[in-house]
Amino acid sequence: MVHYSLVSTIRYIQAVAGPAWRPEEVLLRSAPVPWLQRMETLSPAKIRFRQPANAVSVPVKLMSRAFQFGGIFSDDSRAVSGETLAVDLAGSLRQYIRWRIPDGTPDVVEAADAAGLSVRSLQRELSAEGLNFSALLDSARFELAQAGLKQFGARVIDVALDVSFSDHGNFTRAFRRWTGVSPREWRTLHADS
Repeated sequence: MVHYSLVSTIRYIQAVAGPAWRPEEVLLRSAPVPWLQRMETLSPAKIRFRQPANAVSVPVKLMSRAFQFGGIFSDDSRAVSGETLAVDLAGSLRQYIRWRIPDGTPDVVEAADAAGLSVRSLQRELSAEGLNFSALLDSARFELAQAGLKQFGARVIDVALDVSFSDHGNFTRAFRRWTGVSPREWRTLHADS
């Protein structure tokens, strides 16, 4: 399936090459996806599926321009470090949401745009996997909250703000819904892990 990392990579290249740039060839590890060829971002690229790695062909002349532009290909290190890029839509959206949460809660319109899909298509694809955007957002916030609470000395209010809750009370209610206990109780229960 198309995923955030592919569309994101193409948009990074377009920042250097111009918005009309399109790749000539795209290699994907995933199985064939018929509607992928219809995506404007990938048209008229030759897409090869079941490849050993994901890749986008880039003319050599653009590589030198990228570094003059400021290293756009490696500049954003906030992406989930040490994590393999997801090759499915749901996994890619989880990664995208976790990456975006520190700047504010992403909405379904923004996520669909990042995936190169219409909102309706995104919702349809997620529904086919038994998911919805709200559940992915909730799951990503919970994962980030757990990681934040495990950090030594992190205050609960700071963790709440880091995962885009406006106040301690809303965060505590959401955390109780996720775990059945308050953030402080959860932290005590998981102090050794």
